[in-house]
Amino acid sequence: MRVAGRWLTGRLLTISVASVVLLVSCGPNLAARRLHTEVNGRAVDFGSVSGLSCSSIGIGTRPTQADIDLCKANLDPTAGAQLQIMWKYFDEVVTDGVHNLDTCPILALYPIQQGHADGSINDASFAKKIYDFYKAKLKQDLNGKAAQCKAAMTVAGLPLP
Repeated sequence: MRVAGRWLTGRLLTISVASVVLLVSCGPNLAARRLHTEVNGRAVDFGSVSGLSCSSIGIGTRPTQADIDLCKANLDPTAGAQLQIMWKYFDEVVTDGVHNLDTCPILALYPIQQGHADGSINDASFAKKIYDFYKAKLKQDLNGKAAQCKAAMTVAGLPLP
């Protein structure tokens, strides 16, 4: 019962944070107040509410094979091979269920992709962040493919991340 309660609490927090982000981003100007909350023990600061607009928040997309190849070139060979396998098994990174702070396409993936696109995140940091994002996907296992993914890594002679 406790595990179900924690699971539900975590999901409700994730839903509420995502809802606040979406509502505030497209809602009226609420003066220059800062919006923040805590999710899974981590502080989340959405910045100045008055600075948000519908165009300031996006939803990340599944990285392309070219993105993964770039990441593999910037990771050690083991992490690169692990990333390739995780990318294969976790293909619906945006629509696979109720995300947590580390797997949310709005709060986690989009900032990584946008930062890399605008040059504020270099290739090495992008690779590390994408790798960490996919490790979180593996841990959360929203699509039920974690066991298959781990088996593929084992068959490939890789340690589990």
